[in-house]
Amino acid sequence: MLAWGRQRAFFNVVAAQFFSSLADSALLIAAIGLLLEQHAAGGMTPALRVFSCLPYPLLAAFAGAVADYFPKGRVMFGTNLVKLGGCALLLAQVHPRFAYAVVGFGTATYSPAKYGILPVLFIGFRVFVTLAMLLIVARHGVIRYRLSAVSVCGSVR
Repeated sequence: MLAWGRQRAFFNVVAAQFFSSLADSALLIAAIGLLLEQHAAGGMTPALRVFSCLPYPLLAAFAGAVADYFPKGRVMFGTNLVKLGGCALLLAQVHPRFAYAVVGFGTATYSPAKYGILPVLFIGFRVFVTLAMLLIVARHGVIRYRLSAVSVCGSVR
């Protein structure tokens, strides 16, 4: 059994992962909706994924170093603020590709901190179990949002 402090930290990390993946899915669907509203070309929707994934190789050399240099919780909070900034750009009617690239920048820098915090909080097999829980919760958040979007909107591309 985990001590109360570690147990609370575990639930905080899992909850943060769930809501982060839920928000990422919501932003993707909102960006697709904006593209459809703007009558954008059919190739713009797949381009959102390219713009969200492009920061990963571009920041690969730096994201881990930033996550190691600063406290991981602070990095996770800061990168979620960057993702919130991408959401604000969507609300400000900035082109969805650019806004979603900002979200991708936040996601790319969030990942090393998320995975780096696990060995700080847990040891041995518990790191493996916690990582498995994070992945399950992330997929659950994506699936749950997409199912709710389908029930509300009728379909999701």
